[in-house]
Amino acid sequence: MKFIDIINENWASLKKLINVKKPLFHATNSIVNILRDGYIKSSLDSISSFGGKQSGISMSRNLEVLTKDWRFGSVVLVLDENMLKQKYKTLPLDYWKDKTPESFEFEERILTEKIPIKKYLKGIVIDGYGKNKAYLNDWVSWKNKFNLSFDVIVKNGNKYMYAKDMI
Repeated sequence: MKFIDIINENWASLKKLINVKKPLFHATNSIVNILRDGYIKSSLDSISSFGGKQSGISMSRNLEVLTKDWRFGSVVLVLDENMLKQKYKTLPLDYWKDKTPESFEFEERILTEKIPIKKYLKGIVIDGYGKNKAYLNDWVSWKNKFNLSFDVIVKNGNKYMYAKDMI
């Protein structure tokens, strides 16, 4: 099976649980701050092609790269790319110059200092085997605590399920 087929198969599995047609993914270890503050904030300054610096928030179109070993963050936020592009400029990047599709991040930089999650956040995916597993009850309670309109999703291997179904 080709890597692109794995990406498509896993996204097909996930999209049954998340209502978004064209997703962008943002990996983070700062989920509590993001949910509490209501924003994903830029922590990167990149050099603009016009000179100077510009703020941007790193996203990926490749969920598999972000969840393969969770090295970019223990939580992945799922956002609606179509909605984001209506308000923000985006810039595709390949600064790693990845040579293999298995490691290609398909990065998109959203050119803004912050994104309000209330409008654009469509899902949260956590690792079902890592440190998040011990906190499943907390994750389930976060739907009410942070007034989320969706359930938190857990990735176990290549399967996705609602956290509430694992308790």
